[in-house]
Amino acid sequence: MKQKALILIFITALVITGIAKQGFCKEAESLFGQFQSISVACQKASPPYLYRDEDGQVKGSVIDIWRLWSEKTGIKIEWIPDKWQAGIERVCAGEADAFAVHIPFENEVSCLEDIVSVGNEHVYFFWRKNISGLKSLQDLKGFKIGLTKGSVHEAYIRKNLPDAALELFPDNPRLYEALGKKEISVFLNFFYNGLFLLKKYQLENEFQFDPQNPLYAVTGYAAVKKGNTALAEAVRQGMNLITADERAAIERLWLNASSVKTEDTLVISISMNAQPLMFMNSEGNIAGMFPDIWRLWAQKTGRKIEFLPADTWKTGIENVKNRKADIHGGLFYVPDQYEGIGFSQPFYEAGTNIFFSAKYGKLSGIAELSGQRIGALRGTVQESWLKKNHPDIPVIGFDTREEMIRAATDGKIGGFISVSALAESDLSRLGLSGEFESLPEVLYTGKFCAGVLKENKELLALV
Repeated sequence: MKQKALILIFITALVITGIAKQGFCKEAESLFGQFQSISVACQKASPPYLYRDEDGQVKGSVIDIWRLWSEKTGIKIEWIPDKWQAGIERVCAGEADAFAVHIPFENEVSCLEDIVSVGNEHVYFFWRKNISGLKSLQDLKGFKIGLTKGSVHEAYIRKNLPDAALELFPDNPRLYEALGKKEISVFLNFFYNGLFLLKKYQLENEFQFDPQNPLYAVTGYAAVKKGNTALAEAVRQGMNLITADERAAIERLWLNASSVKTEDTLVISISMNAQPLMFMNSEGNIAGMFPDIWRLWAQKTGRKIEFLPADTWKTGIENVKNRKADIHGGLFYVPDQYEGIGFSQPFYEAGTNIFFSAKYGKLSGIAELSGQRIGALRGTVQESWLKKNHPDIPVIGFDTREEMIRAATDGKIGGFISVSALAESDLSRLGLSGEFESLPEVLYTGKFCAGVLKENKELLALV
């Protein structure tokens, strides 16, 4: 009797679900049917998101998302390529129905209503390679900063660095032409857009950026004029018909990575600044020994993988715990420190040592550092090890490796503890190789493993 009742409930649920879906489909068809075609204003020079190619065709990741929206809804799109501000003004004046991607900023007065996200990005400052010492926004004082007029970058600088000397350009081509003529040495741009245009104008070897230090993150939205409720709802419902797999495929085509997690791809969290083991290179690609190991692992297992950059070790762990990533690409084997994380078999061993200024001379052992302030990255195994095994040594926490090394160079700390391979790579990159010594013997040798949620036993076994 109970079994019959359960079957009846199940069948009733299916019928109700089918009716609901049918009702939604009819409602959506009625909504989409109100629009045979719409005009969408878009930027004409912001690759790889949206731009006009040599043949006059509009292309890019955001363009492909809108084209897929058009396929889902049956609504044709007429493209109106223009500059950022001019495109917004077209929508406000009724000369265009929608704006392809709007990035709102604080205190902005706009006629646009942001409907649904079409992408996320980070903004960086870029500077010429012959300039050193630029670590933060405040370090840009004294430089003429290149920006596109009316952009979110201009709004950000005017708020956060009001005394900055700005050089405004009507569009990206004019800005990058000025960079090529060496009229500007510092500029702001989105991550992918900046790298794409530096390569296009053959300037990629002249400029650098710190991939670990984005200024801020932004979200871009499909937008329509406020009050256009029917079109706003058509945009929202149509964009929601695009699946995660479809969105990810578009992002991977244009950006070589996706912010959308899909079932067929394993996401591996990788540190952005742990040379030579794992890091993001000057072209924005994940590189190093560990990523190469994972690429080989993907070939052997037949699994698709994608890397998710993390600015700190702690962020990398959080990516796994909150399921933004499936795997941490390389952790020291310390089960007690990472609650809820299961470890693979070790795939690499590395020694840890303390590095100190060569002006102190050679030291025979760690005992000579008693009472000395020693730097460590916050939340790392090295920090915990030093506090536990040598409580007589004050440990000073730092968020970044470069900040820690600079403090040791300036004499603010007596030295720093680090995986030897990472320290040697950093010191070489900063031109400080001959200025530091290390203890004659490594403090300990750690084993690097992959990290996976303990509850995911199937994935842990596969790894």
